[in-house]
Amino acid sequence: MKSNKTSRIANFLEEIGEIPGTCAYRGQRNAQWLLHSSAIRRLSRFTKDPFFVNSGSFAEAYRSYHRDELLEPSRNAGFGIEEGREVSDLELLAKLQHFGAATGLLDFTWDPLVALWFACQKDREQECPGKVFAVNLGDQQEFRRISFQSDADKLSFERLFSLRKGNLPLYWEPMANSSALARTIAQRSVFVIGVPIIPRHAVNEIRINFEDKQAILKELAEKSGIGGTSLFRDVHGFSRFNNDKESIRRMHNPAAYLTRGNWSYQEQEYSEALESYQRALQLAGDTGQIFLLIANAHAAMRDHSEAIKYYEDAKQCDRMFLDGASATSSRTRTFNRTLLFNRANSRAVSHDFEGAVSDLCKAVAFCPNAYWRVRVIFNRANIRVRMHQLPAALSDYQKVISSGGRGPDVPFANAQFNMGNVLVMLGRLEDARESYRESLNSSKPNSQAEANITSLEQVIQRAPEGEIASIATRPDPSTKKPIDQVIFRIPHSCQPSESFPFDGFVGNIGNTGGMDPLNEINLPGGEGLDGTSGFAVTLS
Repeated sequence: MKSNKTSRIANFLEEIGEIPGTCAYRGQRNAQWLLHSSAIRRLSRFTKDPFFVNSGSFAEAYRSYHRDELLEPSRNAGFGIEEGREVSDLELLAKLQHFGAATGLLDFTWDPLVALWFACQKDREQECPGKVFAVNLGDQQEFRRISFQSDADKLSFERLFSLRKGNLPLYWEPMANSSALARTIAQRSVFVIGVPIIPRHAVNEIRINFEDKQAILKELAEKSGIGGTSLFRDVHGFSRFNNDKESIRRMHNPAAYLTRGNWSYQEQEYSEALESYQRALQLAGDTGQIFLLIANAHAAMRDHSEAIKYYEDAKQCDRMFLDGASATSSRTRTFNRTLLFNRANSRAVSHDFEGAVSDLCKAVAFCPNAYWRVRVIFNRANIRVRMHQLPAALSDYQKVISSGGRGPDVPFANAQFNMGNVLVMLGRLEDARESYRESLNSSKPNSQAEANITSLEQVIQRAPEGEIASIATRPDPSTKKPIDQVIFRIPHSCQPSESFPFDGFVGNIGNTGGMDPLNEINLPGGEGLDGTSGFAVTLS
């Protein structure tokens, strides 16, 4: 089945529409499974011969299985009486299949979307495509209809099996009994009985891609109201779809969905996280904390335009936290710093450098200690480099370095390295060498500094700092592209366009993880502004 983001169901129905006749449909979750009844599968496992179904002795074994294993024992147990009357063999087999017995009846449906739902179920053992089978039951040359009152009520299963003209498969629409009424109506059921297999030439097949299954199930539920609880409306079906392995669908508890979203986020299943966050938002109403988490998930998926929208929604909310507790000064400060810091990253990646710097300038006010201030200022310095505002960037790097913070996660070595690059671009070559050396002497040294020192020594040898007449950088700042060339003009002669490579800037510190005071989960952050690939110093 071809994939279409707008409507996979429409694509499916288009393919179904190309099949002529009055069709019934069957969906199977694994496309590799054959169109075999559960009785065939059980007999094949019993004989341990996968080809037994094709042997000459299978037909008699098939009849014997239904008589000896199913019909006679069930009637002896009293299961053949329904509302005071003795049911026919086919009715009894349908009843047994309803409760899980392996019979020769193949469940089909007149509704192709019901078959599609079954084809989209997950196989517990593997990730695999599904398949929908379509058979034209209106073709009397291929199938024979069993009338409920004229045939099924009078003939035994064995007689029906032996009376089929030309070995035509049979189909039968059962009268819904009390135990299967709701399910039969919901699924628009029709049973097909092979001979024991439906001939391949009478079957059309439509493959359902594995990667489309989840989206189709969601679309079926939202647009057609088709789902497990709607198709299995009896108490057995209701209980089946509320066992401990099934997902919760109706609970009105936003905190549970928020927790589910956070764990999905930690496992980098961002689409599932977004679904849970959106459900929490639907139940709780506008809440800054939830908007912030949605924005973080979009940022982690590098969908920064959507992330920025949700950060703004978070900022505008009157209600900040889901738990309803009063917004203490500490929680408010953390919330605002996280929002501004993360939004600045998304804005920077989107090349809104002015907006990013504005956010980081505001974020500084919400930093209670040096640990947070240096992270905010380091990112602001990087963005100012991208804006070609080298003196302002240099000032920020100096603030990071002078903060005295050299503990875990404090970007001291990277600030020294990036400051060395800025000093090179400003022509302050001796200071740049010292900055690179400090980066190498850090507890977490920046390994790129050594290569830049090598290039810097060659530049100093050919163009001492005092002999640089002028400096130019390229490209133009209006392009919003990083500086990739620095031109030193010197009065004495040198080789034309002699260039020396330097490794580029270390990128931004990534997003701060979202706030989850309910469970105290430390969520990972998203990515920040990427570093630059490098630049060249050219002597002219």
